[in-house]
Amino acid sequence: MMSATIEFIFDFGSPNAYLAYRALPPILERTGARLVINPCLLGGIFKATGNLAPAIAFTPGTVAGGCAAPPSTRDERPGPGACAPPGEPLPIEPTAG
Repeated sequence: MMSATIEFIFDFGSPNAYLAYRALPPILERTGARLVINPCLLGGIFKATGNLAPAIAFTPGTVAGGCAAPPSTRDERPGPGACAPPGEPLPIEPTAG
């Protein structure tokens, strides 16, 4: 009988990967499975496949998350849903408080 193998593919920067790794020892002990660990850089995978991280892709106010206006037509003073050109921060002035 072949023993089971768990392939754990993780991104170094992922807190979820850390939590999943912490849950593996009892599973391995209970099942007698062998663990194979494969690190990856998810950002590199996203870039190579033309995808974006969910935090970017689904964030309102980003190019991927649906800007109110594309960077070429945005106002000088950005409001809700305004966009900055890729790679540039959104120019937001501090409010008086």
